[in-house]
Amino acid sequence: KVMEVQAAIKKLGTQADNPDNRLGYGIPKYGKSFILADEKLIDFTVKIAPNPSTDFLKINIPENWLQKKFNMTISNSTGSVVSNQENLVGNQNLNLANYSSGIYLGKISDDVKAYFFKFIKQ
Repeated sequence: KVMEVQAAIKKLGTQADNPDNRLGYGIPKYGKSFILADEKLIDFTVKIAPNPSTDFLKINIPENWLQKKFNMTISNSTGSVVSNQENLVGNQNLNLANYSSGIYLGKISDDVKAYFFKFIKQ
């Protein structure tokens, strides 16, 4: 899967058609590479519902993390962090009232592992 991701990102580089020794394939177009982060390329063990959503998102973390403290970061499709919460425990309800419509990528992590999820705010 790593090779698939690398190949996809190379194709999205600003110099994909003409790589050189100075910039290589160039800078990936983040918005497009964000959309490539689908279930084939990222570990989506986190379960979310409903998706798409308009107001709240129920986030069910992996069972082996139910008693662990973790951090949760939400980024929009341009890569900007819109929410960063620390020392959470258990399943979460994410209030989407202040989120603009669009695609978001969430990450829950501790010091060792990270899980990712993607959702749509309508």
